[in-house]
Amino acid sequence: MPSPLNTSVLTVGLSYRDLIFTGVDAVPKPGEERYAADLYEMWGGIATMARVCAALGMRTALATAVGVDEASRRLLNDMGTAGIDTSLTAQHAGWRLPVTAAMSLPGDRAMLTVEDPLPVWGVGELREGLNNAYRQLRELLTTFRLQIHDAGLVQELKDTAEEFSRRGEF
Repeated sequence: MPSPLNTSVLTVGLSYRDLIFTGVDAVPKPGEERYAADLYEMWGGIATMARVCAALGMRTALATAVGVDEASRRLLNDMGTAGIDTSLTAQHAGWRLPVTAAMSLPGDRAMLTVEDPLPVWGVGELREGLNNAYRQLRELLTTFRLQIHDAGLVQELKDTAEEFSRRGEF
């Protein structure tokens, strides 16, 4: 699996499990049942952007929230199979991946979503996240052997970012 330090694109946001009904003539009225021609399952939200970037050949990382539910496990597996780094993804016990059911209608669409409130990070999780970010910054600085000269930290970081961009060919 690629490292976040060796990434062209970092996608950050919420991922969804999308269930898409196609071939629906109209939205059912209360008490009415309608039939769809087909049903597709795919990953939505920021996972869509991660898949597109990876399919275009970009080294991609995904930072999203997942639960311990089956859909979250499948999302992580599918992203890994696509070569997408998920090491920055946070897993939250007791939380599940949001689900959207979408109906593709003639000329429009209709959606219904179930989404639990996002987990609130505790002090321990925040400390762990900051420690990981600090560790990755140290690795990045060590990788490029950043030395701060008279220009100051901001200029040195800009110079390092430009060098990183040239080396990464993006």
